[in-house]
Amino acid sequence: MSAVLLDGPRSADATADAMLAPARWSFDGREYTGEIPTPPGAGAGDTLPLWVDVHGRSVGAPPPGSVLALDAIATAVTVWLAAAGITGLVVSGLRHAATRHRMRAWDREWAAFDHPDHSFE
Repeated sequence: MSAVLLDGPRSADATADAMLAPARWSFDGREYTGEIPTPPGAGAGDTLPLWVDVHGRSVGAPPPGSVLALDAIATAVTVWLAAAGITGLVVSGLRHAATRHRMRAWDREWAAFDHPDHSFE
């Protein structure tokens, strides 16, 4: 999609990197106007690329594919580490519970064996 600048760019701050200019664009059969970011040197009548949302409002360009790929990798690693951590905690908890159960069984067996009624003579 593209937009036509209605006037040259202006900035409230002379040192600002982003310059804004009024522009007009069409989306889904409707005309829209608004301020869009413009590069230095752009002037009235220039056509610039524009990204819009489903309502026709100007939005920033989507991130490049490399950024999306890194985000996907970071998300996958995070999910894998979380799953591994949760699995480790569950296994550790089960081992602890099994060890306690086993030790209690040993205590019961020793208590029964150590009863005064048992003798080796």
